[in-house]
Amino acid sequence: MGAGSSNGVDVLRFKPVDAKKRDVDHEANSALGGELGLEVGVPVIGYVGRLSADKGLTHLANALDVLGSKGIDHQLLIVGGVDDSAASEALERFHRGGRAPIQTGHVGDPAPFYRLMDVLCLPTRREGFPNVVLEASATGIPTVTTNATGAIDSVVDGETGFITPVDSAVSMAEALATLLEDPARRARMGEAARRRAFEHYRQPLVWQALETFYAQSIPRALQSSAVAMAASKEL
Repeated sequence: MGAGSSNGVDVLRFKPVDAKKRDVDHEANSALGGELGLEVGVPVIGYVGRLSADKGLTHLANALDVLGSKGIDHQLLIVGGVDDSAASEALERFHRGGRAPIQTGHVGDPAPFYRLMDVLCLPTRREGFPNVVLEASATGIPTVTTNATGAIDSVVDGETGFITPVDSAVSMAEALATLLEDPARRARMGEAARRRAFEHYRQPLVWQALETFYAQSIPRALQSSAVAMAASKEL
């Protein structure tokens, strides 16, 4: 609906650190990061969602291997539960890498976890319109994703993140490296992502578009149905 999402995103719930409460928010972030075991000063690649083969986790593992081979330091934060055996195999790959991933399992509210991330990675192989990208964008986090249907529409390539070919670990690693090694560009893309989420995907805007669609469509449908019924009576 509208720019592609059927429900939009709550930009008041998913938001960057509040400038007016910066000290409080940073303290909460530090406490959560410390509780999870994240290392201060090491860029965080985030993944949010169910862990399954169609989410491209093996592809992500390959991309992280490329980053490691280039000496690009990072840590992986996985927010979500395991869905199938392929995901379990990918997790084993992550653990064999240079730095063990942090896995939360399923969480009731992912909003605080986005604020721990420097970049969201969605390596999906097939997708509807991904809510996780909207949530990260609203939080001011750029996204690296693929050109899978749905995912390709969630990011403006080079502006709010990067779009890479499905299953291209080298391309995904290059996009991640660009953001991990350039904090200023990462910040600019995060700000652009936040603006796009606010301008096109905030929930009141999407809900109004949905209401307008139904208001226009239902009378037309009823009129068509009435015409069809009248025509059938004449037969």
